[in-house]
Amino acid sequence: MNTTLRNAKAAICLGLLSFTLLITCFGWQFSRVQASESALQPNTWLNRLSHWIKPASMPTKAATAPVAASAMFASITVNDNGTAVANDGKCTLIEAIIAANTDTASGGMSGECSAGGGADTIDLPANATISLTAAHNNFYGPNGLPAITSVITINGNGTTIERGTGAPNFRLFYVSGGSPDVFNTAGNLTLRNVT
Repeated sequence: MNTTLRNAKAAICLGLLSFTLLITCFGWQFSRVQASESALQPNTWLNRLSHWIKPASMPTKAATAPVAASAMFASITVNDNGTAVANDGKCTLIEAIIAANTDTASGGMSGECSAGGGADTIDLPANATISLTAAHNNFYGPNGLPAITSVITINGNGTTIERGTGAPNFRLFYVSGGSPDVFNTAGNLTLRNVT
């Protein structure tokens, strides 16, 4: 990491930023490529790079066991069009988003949403309609679904997500912007084949 950062500093001083940053987290390695013709000052780039430096309090590879690949990327299947959050053997879209954000299963019964882990994919039932009748929360205004605070892809499979007839006004999704002081709390949402 120090060699990579040192090489990045050299490139920044030349006015160009082009490098590959390799990150090791709990035994897994990830690379992030940054390539740019920099119009920013070197100190601005260095400040942005500082978000990739491991804090001293973060456990090292030797202190932790490797994480299974299944814990890094989870697929959560929604099997109910309702909006209930209950340990009832069903997985609703609301429960799936909560499971993805918290990396925790929605309940102990068979059929509940599986625990998320890392970047999650939520698969909706084919050609269904999910009708939201009330706001779930009020993060920066009323929202029909839980705030997205992790990396989530929703595969709609032709499903429609709608505000129910007679329901109060609210937006469907709120994607958290995170905080510059806390690492990895921002959300990221990808929607595929949803109306």
